[in-house]
Amino acid sequence: MKWWLIVYIFTPNGWVPGENFDGWGPIEQTSFQACIKKRDFSNQINLEAGLSDKICFACQKRGEHETKSKEKCEGPCAPCDAEAKKIN
Repeated sequence: MKWWLIVYIFTPNGWVPGENFDGWGPIEQTSFQACIKKRDFSNQINLEAGLSDKICFACQKRGEHETKSKEKCEGPCAPCDAEAKKIN
């Protein structure tokens, strides 16, 4: 399993993974810790730019040949929070 940095974009239909749009694919990370560091940095930049209600970053674990994962994402990100509520 590998960790990926995923971007979510808020659309009129709700939060959509960026990989559904050209140019917004997930970025493989070297470890969970590296993903968390980049996720937190990216979300902080979005917060400072006033974009946190439109774009958020999360980490997600995927298998070797998975293009999309069924694993929950690791927030803080609204889509991850919604997934966590469904699970609990």
